[in-house]
Amino acid sequence: RRFLEKIYVLASQKEFAKTKNAQLTASINKSVKKVSEDIEVMKFNTAISSLMILVNSFYEAPENITKENIKSLLMMVSPFAPHLAEELWGKVGGKGLCSQQKWPEYDEKLNAEEKVWLIVQVNGKVRDRVELAGGISQQEAEKLILSMPKVKQWTEGKEIKKIIFIQNKLINIVI
Repeated sequence: RRFLEKIYVLASQKEFAKTKNAQLTASINKSVKKVSEDIEVMKFNTAISSLMILVNSFYEAPENITKENIKSLLMMVSPFAPHLAEELWGKVGGKGLCSQQKWPEYDEKLNAEEKVWLIVQVNGKVRDRVELAGGISQQEAEKLILSMPKVKQWTEGKEIKKIIFIQNKLINIVI
């Protein structure tokens, strides 16, 4: 109930920002992808959880919310709370019915531009953390990590048996 009330308050505000905020746009993009994927595999709880995270990010910067941001949120909420979505759709000036709108699309480029923290391990022990662009390939990560001074001190002169790479999470160098 509180989650739906938060949405109602957001959509009922008197003034909206005129220009898009990059951070909110990225949050919406991420949510559209997550909610779309979760609905496809019928993981409705995690889809709603993603929407809650999005609504909380809206509350962090309410002065940056545009009508388009609210409309995107309402389209994603519509499968779970259709009556509320339709009522608020009319309030924010949406044409037609919210449930008949084209589902929002996400931009893969926006998700790839995100920065992530990659944990660097040598033989399973954490040696460093590095901030990199999200979606970096294993080859690029290996090249970058193996040239770092903190990693060189543990690997120099030793044979690397294998490298375990989990994209956007960690790289483990096994000696």
